[in-house]
Amino acid sequence: MASFGRILLLGILLTVPLFGGGDGHWSRMLAEVGGMGLLLLCLVRGRAGSTPFYGAPGLVPLGLLLLFAAMQLFPLPPLLLRLVSPATWRLYAETAWEVRPGAWMPISIEPRATLHAGLRILSWAAVYLAAVQLLASREQQRRVVTTLIYFLGALTLLGFAQLLYPSFALWGLLKSLAPAGVLSEVDQFAAFMALGACLSLGWYLAQKPRVTYLGFRGQLIDLFSMAPNRRQFFFGLVSLLALSGIFLAHRPLLLTITLAAALLVSLVLLARRVHRARALVVALFAALFLGATVFLHWGVGMGGPLATEAAFYSDPGRSTPRGDGLAILGHFPAAGTGWGTLPSVSDRFPLDSDGGGFALLRQGELGRVAAEGGLSGLLLAGFFLVEVFHQGAISWWRRKSRTSLCLYLGGAAGVVSLLVLGLLDRLPDSDALGLHLFFLLGFSVAVANTRSRSPEQDSDLPAMAPAKVSRGLVATALLLIFVAMVQGGDLAGRKIFLEKPAEREPGTLAEPAARSMLEAARQAARLAPLDSRYRYALADSYLDLEDNEQALGAFAEALRLAPLNGEYLQRIALVYDATGDADKAARLLLAGVTNDPRNAERHKVYALWLVAGKRVDEAVEQFHQAMALQPAKTGDYLMLMALSGLPEGKITQALPGHSTVWVNYADYLVGRGDQAGAEAGYLRATVLAGQEPTPEATSFWRLYEYYQDRNRSREALEALLAGIRALPESPQLRQAAALLYLQLGITYRAVEEFRNTLLLDPGNTVARQHLEELDADR
Repeated sequence: MASFGRILLLGILLTVPLFGGGDGHWSRMLAEVGGMGLLLLCLVRGRAGSTPFYGAPGLVPLGLLLLFAAMQLFPLPPLLLRLVSPATWRLYAETAWEVRPGAWMPISIEPRATLHAGLRILSWAAVYLAAVQLLASREQQRRVVTTLIYFLGALTLLGFAQLLYPSFALWGLLKSLAPAGVLSEVDQFAAFMALGACLSLGWYLAQKPRVTYLGFRGQLIDLFSMAPNRRQFFFGLVSLLALSGIFLAHRPLLLTITLAAALLVSLVLLARRVHRARALVVALFAALFLGATVFLHWGVGMGGPLATEAAFYSDPGRSTPRGDGLAILGHFPAAGTGWGTLPSVSDRFPLDSDGGGFALLRQGELGRVAAEGGLSGLLLAGFFLVEVFHQGAISWWRRKSRTSLCLYLGGAAGVVSLLVLGLLDRLPDSDALGLHLFFLLGFSVAVANTRSRSPEQDSDLPAMAPAKVSRGLVATALLLIFVAMVQGGDLAGRKIFLEKPAEREPGTLAEPAARSMLEAARQAARLAPLDSRYRYALADSYLDLEDNEQALGAFAEALRLAPLNGEYLQRIALVYDATGDADKAARLLLAGVTNDPRNAERHKVYALWLVAGKRVDEAVEQFHQAMALQPAKTGDYLMLMALSGLPEGKITQALPGHSTVWVNYADYLVGRGDQAGAEAGYLRATVLAGQEPTPEATSFWRLYEYYQDRNRSREALEALLAGIRALPESPQLRQAAALLYLQLGITYRAVEEFRNTLLLDPGNTVARQHLEELDADR
């Protein structure tokens, strides 16, 4: 049974990273069900008496943390909720209680997200406890950690292969199979490389090579002829490759933290007089590369290496700012917004563009934990980590074994590296990364308490009493059933609902199709009662059947499960407007914009409703916000404003100061025959483009085309020259200027611009051909 437990543990640790990610349903199911099943297996062994079930440090704060997550899900009466979290009470007063006044609501603003976040933490805690049990002996540690390092080494080699051959067909296949896995997202890849570097370093330092020959050639023979020497060489190589992988992934902050952790490990070993020569080499290496990394990146501005150019890697979301976690904590200080809910509330509390002196801290994992758990969750999580490291360090200090000393430092360094990164920056949302972090916590505790030379007892950890093991067995079995029900319900509901059309406008389905959709939504809602999407689909189906009363009830239930969803708020507002309750519709439409301010669709819906109500000035402001968020769709908004009857002055007033917006406005005026207004619009666009941090050539190009179509070559040339001043590395603008110079008979300037074009684009055949013809005419 012990061998099966180790195989299951390795199966979870090796499989979830490949197919994991923030949205991977199957990886989440494997992590949660597998983690709970693994803990249940360890408890069965302990109850049978074959091996003791060891108590682990941090169980009390970990249990309180899980209990706190469950408490965030319990509905509370409005008065009690106002006492616990006044900000949450105000949010509900603006949203859910507009539809269902006085309904009991939970602390979590999105119960489904909190439920899954709680189950995720539960599975991580199960892996932590299971790792303490399964890695109690030295032999178990050696087998599991060696296999894990082989796996991380293989990931490193695959990462290098992707960088060197990004167009190889195998990478596309891997990405399609695991779109959110460690080989598809560069942040996850770099984080796992940090774990691999620290763990491999600890195992490298723990090895004791055998020496039979003197001299360099003899030591080379030893290296390839003796298994301990080969293992030491491999572990050291994996550590170096992992550090190189972080460098090539262009994550200088993570590389700096990992090198600092390696330096700290070597200094601790020097202080304890363990492997002093080897520790000194590691210290010198880490100090040298740490200084080089700091100098290259923060000193002279290191450019992006290969990973930033590799087509295989995707980096979605890094340009999207995370909410200001510390500002959210200020509004929800006691209990937070609920675990897993930060994406839902971050739009109400965005991070300022400069972020102040604590920008990284505000959007890092500390800010996330503070926002979602409040001070209560923050203190419990900190209490757990402090107790684990404190108890582990005390046990480690008593150890005399070289293996325990080095392995503990390697595992602890990996955990500390990612914790420090989480304090300063954000970590990728990944079930796999959390699993490995908690595994390393359990591994560090087990290593620090291993008794190397005791045949009777593997660990110094206290064994739990049989009665406690029995109670834990029953509780774990019930939790495993609950986790399986939740995950199975989500999977079944998704399967039922995916068989129906996913996107449609309400009122577009005939009655038979609407009733079929209604039944599918009902079944899915029964299987996944906290998923608001099925309630929303249910309401859509009632609208198709022209049953507004039932639709309002279903919309209210969807809003209760996701009260900050701007789409839900505005859809139910339009239903109220259709029934004659314009005041409530106005409040809900405004709440949709307030809670989803970066969604242009929310501003558009509200603007059209305001126009219909003759509230023109307010509508202009909403159209202004919509175009600022979606400059490329300015043409659509201009048509909507024109069809809504807005006068030309109001349309101009709605335009934000963005070059793309004014280009579209000028195109709109050209279509209406307003040539003077169009020219002014194009000129305004070029001025704005020159002021933007990353100007685009479109505004200069459209002004050039406008003048060329009207045979105003001199003005067209001025437009191109303005574009070249704003974008000096644009070969298209320089080629157009060269052709225009040629047309105007200014040959020497044409030759100059053709040469500049070839400098920027050596493969440009048009510029090369014209330049050859001009040289031949001289």
